[in-house]
Amino acid sequence: MAREIVAHKSYQTIVGSAPANGAEPEGVYILDTNDTANFYGLFVIYNGDRARAQFAVEHLRRRFSAYCDVFQNRDIAKPRVFFQELLTDMLREMQKNGMEPADGDSMAAVLLKEGRAIIGRLRNCPIFYLRDHKYRNVFPSSGSGSGKLEVTSVTVSNNDMILLCSQDMVRRITKQELRSLILSKSDPDEACARITELANRYEEVKAPRIVLISLKRNREESKALLNTRNIGLLAGIALLILGLVFWREISGFVQHSLKSRIVSKIQNMSESLGGGGDKRGGAESPMYEFETLFDGLAVPYDIAVSRDEVYFVVDDKESQIIRFDPSDKKMTLVGNGLDLQFPTGIEIIGNNLYVTDFKSTANQVLIIKADGTVGKTIKAVDKPGVGSLRNPKAIAADEDSNIWVADRTNNRILKFNMHGDYIGKVQCSAAFSSPNGLASGPEGRIFATFKDTNNVAVIEKNGALKEFKIHSGEGENARPVAFDQPSGIAVDRKGFVYVADRQNNRIVVSDPRGRVDAILDKTRNSDFATYMPFGLKLGPKGKYLYIVGSAALSYDSTCQFEADKCRGKIWRMRIE
Repeated sequence: MAREIVAHKSYQTIVGSAPANGAEPEGVYILDTNDTANFYGLFVIYNGDRARAQFAVEHLRRRFSAYCDVFQNRDIAKPRVFFQELLTDMLREMQKNGMEPADGDSMAAVLLKEGRAIIGRLRNCPIFYLRDHKYRNVFPSSGSGSGKLEVTSVTVSNNDMILLCSQDMVRRITKQELRSLILSKSDPDEACARITELANRYEEVKAPRIVLISLKRNREESKALLNTRNIGLLAGIALLILGLVFWREISGFVQHSLKSRIVSKIQNMSESLGGGGDKRGGAESPMYEFETLFDGLAVPYDIAVSRDEVYFVVDDKESQIIRFDPSDKKMTLVGNGLDLQFPTGIEIIGNNLYVTDFKSTANQVLIIKADGTVGKTIKAVDKPGVGSLRNPKAIAADEDSNIWVADRTNNRILKFNMHGDYIGKVQCSAAFSSPNGLASGPEGRIFATFKDTNNVAVIEKNGALKEFKIHSGEGENARPVAFDQPSGIAVDRKGFVYVADRQNNRIVVSDPRGRVDAILDKTRNSDFATYMPFGLKLGPKGKYLYIVGSAALSYDSTCQFEADKCRGKIWRMRIE
């Protein structure tokens, strides 16, 4: 008769995958032992040809099953050595059987034993490790792009999370977006579903493979830690009493030191922001005052204002265009029955609206007539080297009534006339990745923001693409502004540039030379404590800047499952 094992399990695992239908996706192996006396877990994804993925997973399943069988009672004395041998043997058997990993294949695996995680990967397979809501690097940033197997070991902590996925799942998702999605829900299956949904929104993923592991400390272990913490608390109280005895002696020194540091920091900040220069307004100017126009929207992304000051807003979550006429206070929908999926950009020329529909299954620019019907749909350009649009994100009209479209996944900016006829393109280099916002400026220049490279560029009249460097200070004191996923952009007739610095919850204003004129954050608009600015647009007379913002992204589970937290606003700010 087998001996009953009484094992102390340091951590329990909560595991999610996609699809979350109870069956493991192809190329994925999940084995946690929460319901047994053993305390191991093995999680694997293999990205590659179906036959190779199946062979690799089945081999690991056979080899590892003995260690999860209560009746065999086999122990892993040296987990890291065992794990490396397990994966090496898998690769050896694949080669022997004509299943050697191809150049495009990758793999990631995690072995859990008590309080350790042994992590392995092949060919830079994406692995994201979150501790205290922050990313932790478990492999050198350079990684290994060859077929060499990498293995490392880390001590796990309560609430740590480990994500394994295929490269195409995160090709277009930023680390900030991924972190938000991982942390947004306690159910890892829901988080995996949201990540998959976002990946498909950017570009359809043919073989989604994803595993999310959430580690929770065992209750018995927590009790032991609690007793230890109680002893530490008593020791801390004793030290506090001793500190109070000597407080008078040390308080004077501390106050003097803090005061000196604060004065020094204020002086440095003033210098770095170019204090004392010739500015138009600056953050303290009454010119930069926000006025709320709309509240109670879902996830508004962009706005267009007609000559007679009628507002048109694209709402991404509701997939609709909202029309509001201030003269009669009526709010209506444009184009009843329009098949929009993810509208993120809107522009107006004459009586026509131009709308970008940003999703892998849409990929279109719609020209909508005054009566709400679609006059033309642009999905592809029948020209050599152009082809289909892929995730058109933003749109802007220039002074000649031409339309510019940020074709984000193709990393280019396309130009059409007002009738939707193709004129030309600007192909962006690796230095300018993922065009995210567009605006027309003086002298026929087009300004663009770039989400992945966090910078701003300008397309000159001759078609040349150059960086528009926004900086604080002058000369040796000049420092570049650190953008984080800049989105909307606007340029007024004097050449001042306004950038929606989305993830930093602020608007950066620069003069025509790129020197910072103002940083408009929550100190100027208290809503920016919770709202992110998305779209920026000048009014037809150039007196007002319109700002579109939301408290959440539409693909965030906050919007999916907690509608009351999914809210948007539109403000305007007088600039002349």
